[in-house]
Amino acid sequence: MNDIVPVEKKRVSEEVVSQIQRLIYLGRYRSGEKMPTERELCQSFNVSKTSLREALYILQTMGYIYIQPRNGIFVNSPIPKQMPIPIKRMFKVGPEQFYDILDTLEALAVKAFSLAAQRATKEQILKAEEVLSKIKEHIDNNNDFYSSSVARSYNIEIYSVIIEACNNPLLEHFSNFTIEFIKGPFPLDTEKLDSIPGFVQTIYEQLQEAVICLQTRDSERAQKMIVTHISFIKKSLNKLIQESGEVQIDINTF
Repeated sequence: MNDIVPVEKKRVSEEVVSQIQRLIYLGRYRSGEKMPTERELCQSFNVSKTSLREALYILQTMGYIYIQPRNGIFVNSPIPKQMPIPIKRMFKVGPEQFYDILDTLEALAVKAFSLAAQRATKEQILKAEEVLSKIKEHIDNNNDFYSSSVARSYNIEIYSVIIEACNNPLLEHFSNFTIEFIKGPFPLDTEKLDSIPGFVQTIYEQLQEAVICLQTRDSERAQKMIVTHISFIKKSLNKLIQESGEVQIDINTF
């Protein structure tokens, strides 16, 4: 019986930490949202203010939450948004590695967009419509997309909004983790994408299609749309690679 280890009494704060972690992973507390007040949490968990504050300190240290004095407690993503340095370095080898990012995003987005079409709330659909409206206004005034940091931020935002609408926290976090690659410096001069005839308009129409899929609850159409969208980006990137003299990717492999 020497292999039996005495059971240690678990601290109240550790139990609170475990429960809040679970609630974050389940999506009860979503990234960026404000959590209940300390008083409300104390009542919900039936713990003292001292135990709760100890738990909140642990959660903040671990990166699950952040506390703004006089504003409240807010939720962070349970999966770090900053990419580990070794992963970043993988994609500094050459422009062809960028396709691996798109492959990964496509695999995740096909499911995420399908679920979003089924599960999006009215508020999430409205948010997607608002971002799409910003994109259209920018394109109408500037006729560019990847040449502008503002338009690129809208592109990331509408991806994030739709993925959030899948209401699957784990899938959402992995998808957003992949999107972080796109936020970083591209391995090509992608501003030239805007000079490809019809590129800007096609991108807008595809994003518009994504929002329509949410509005009509058409999950099958959403799956086809995201595959078409990413395939179009791959082909456009391949054209840039060919023109720049870099290694060309066989798009027939996609």
